[in-house]
Parts: sequence; structure tokens; C-alpha cells
Amino acid sequence: MTNQLRKSGYPAGETIPQENTTGWIDHLMITSASENKELAQKFLEFMIQAQTQKKVADVTGYTPANPGAAQFMADDQKKSLHLDDVDNYQKRLYFWQNVPRREKYNEIWNEVKAAQ
Repeated sequence: MTNQLRKSGYPAGETIPQENTTGWIDHLMITSASENKELAQKFLEFMIQAQTQKKVADVTGYTPANPGAAQFMADDQKKSLHLDDVDNYQKRLYFWQNVPRREKYNEIWNEVKAAQ
């Protein structure tokens, strides 16, 4: 969102609090029941190419999965996507994890929703 706001002229900024922040990873996959697996594999191979990842980053504002995409970016884009210091940026992120005891979590959450 920050990059989209900046492109539209809004003076947005980002910060990571001292407690760090959460992160997530979106992904594509081929399931065992997928049809046309060969075509799907070719699509995934295309999607992970450095030049394609640069184009995806241009549209989404997301950090690319392929670090080679940085070679096709201007310095300001690399900086806005945290590609100028990936290792330190990654240390500040807590990636989402599966909820332990998911069934119990859902049970309690459903009780909370039902009480409203």
C-alpha cells in the first residue's frame, strides 16, 4: 500500500516498531489433482524469472521472490522494497505460522462470535 500511495503523490512512509512486525508470503502451487500440470509448471517457471518478478513488483508493490529482480530495478525501487538490505529487513519480520491447536482456537472463536 505504501508504494501505491507514494505513486499517487501521498507522502506515506513506513516504520517497523522496536517489537518488529509480521510478514507473510503469497504463493502459487500445483495440487495433485491439477489438470495440465506441464503447462502449470511452465507458468510457475515463468513467474519466478527475475524479469517477471520485477514486473510483478511493479504492479503489486510486493518484494519479489527472486532476488535477481533487483538488477532490473532503479535504486529507489530497490530501497522501497527493502532489497537494499534484505538480511537486516528479514531479521525484523515474524512470518505468520499455523495456529497450534487450530481446532481449540476455532471452538473458542466460534463461542465468542455466538455470544455477540
